[in-house]
Amino acid sequence: MYRRKYKGIMILSLCILVTLSCERERINPLDPENPNSDAVVLPPPTGLKAIPDYGTVILTWDAVTDAVRYQIYRDDEQITTNETTNYEDTGLTPGQEYKYQVASVHSSGLGGHKSDPVYATPIKGARVKYSK
Repeated sequence: MYRRKYKGIMILSLCILVTLSCERERINPLDPENPNSDAVVLPPPTGLKAIPDYGTVILTWDAVTDAVRYQIYRDDEQITTNETTNYEDTGLTPGQEYKYQVASVHSSGLGGHKSDPVYATPIKGARVKYSK
């Protein structure tokens, strides 16, 4: 009898907690749903290109209005941030395919959605430099 009564109280308490948490005020300044937030989720960059080179991949993309920097992802892991619309990823294994995506970052620090992925395979061999 006590077990059923206790279980009913727990379920009722859980329902009240869920209801109250849904009604809570949004106070996180980076939460775009916060009415006092200046956070804006920017669209992903377009025009992402990955140009393979000897042991490197050169990335370029179109600028996004209001973006202060860009998050660069290789194989779904962020590898760096950059303030320009290009990046050279070095020290890669030639012959191995890599997946790249880029996300815009707003001045509030809120990162946007990732771009469509592009793939590149660094070239095998060594770059030959000619001199006169």
